[in-house]
Amino acid sequence: MSNEWEAKTIGEQETFERDTLEAAVILERARHLALGVFERCGAQGFQAFRTVTVTVRFSNFRTCTRSHTGPRPFAGERALYTEVLRLLLPFLDHRENPKRRLIRLIGVRVEKLVRDATEPVAGA
Repeated sequence: MSNEWEAKTIGEQETFERDTLEAAVILERARHLALGVFERCGAQGFQAFRTVTVTVRFSNFRTCTRSHTGPRPFAGERALYTEVLRLLLPFLDHRENPKRRLIRLIGVRVEKLVRDATEPVAGA
């Protein structure tokens, strides 16, 4: 029996100083969060991940999450940020935010972590 703990998910989130719907601000912070998550994956010995999740909390405190599990593992910061953008952008327009509510918090999380990416990976 092993007492070693292994992460099942790695994620970060950020609450904005002021609620915003300014795309440049939100996307820059998302890029920063994705980079932090990617670096933590590597530091913990993971080479890839299968699921990317984005969390958005609006000014009225309603919280939404959207996830995508790829047919093959994602590897690389670029692949992570591309998937984060795909999940996050609908919250900046009518698709997921028809009332144009300001955003208070965003989060990025990866799951189904892969230590040894021996199978083909996206973004490698």
